Amino acid sequence: MDTLFSFLKSHTKQKILIFVSSIKQVRYTYQAFKALKLSTNLFELHGKQHQNKRTAIYYQFVEKRQAVLICTDIAARGVDFPAVDWVIQLDCPEDKNTYIHRVGRTARYKSKGNALMFLLPSERAFVDQLTSHKIELKKLVARTNAQLTIQPVLAKINAENPELQHLAKKACTSYLKSIHMMADKTVFDVKKIDLQALATAHGLMNAPKVMFDNEKAADGSLIKKVSKNDRIN
Repeated sequence: MDTLFSFLKSHTKQKILIFVSSIKQVRYTYQAFKALKLSTNLFELHGKQHQNKRTAIYYQFVEKRQAVLICTDIAARGVDFPAVDWVIQLDCPEDKNTYIHRVGRTARYKSKGNALMFLLPSERAFVDQLTSHKIELKKLVARTNAQLTIQPVLAKINAENPELQHLAKKACTSYLKSIHMMADKTVFDVKKIDLQALATAHGLMNAPKVMFDNEKAADGSLIKKVSKNDRIN
């Protein structure tokens, strides 16, 4: 979240699409960045919005020369976004085709565009998959001296806004659920995710407690059980 916010703050004059895995992540990131006053036109797009609202948001985003749209894969196919400067994949895409469809939202027709993908160290195998299909990527390392730290501010905002804090917890849980349900286990391993780092990034004090399938909790805390039949939101 630090790196994403820092990137957006340094690209406020451009049009940017951000893809995340779940609706709750869209909702929290949108509300959090709105509270942080990003200094650009900020929009959200996801499947729980009514069609009329999604259409209105789409046209508002299209008409802006400088804007950020946070969305799920509902915007990855069948929707044309002209003049998008950057496509950012905050979460690793499910597979090569999803990657291609997301990236295809920029560089439309004769326009140029850029794509940026965030990956965990455990998701490195996805790069090898893309490379094997002759999709070349360039590794970028964020400059620590240019990166903003928003966690303390997010923690304060969450503490003052119980609804946003609840949404932050839901965003973490839905992200973990999406990783757990991914078919390609060579790329996606929920057990390799640093839960406390995930919580801290969202301005939370404690890591989310989630139990997958038949796993048992290490302590007696209340834990949300997730199965592969659950719906991701």
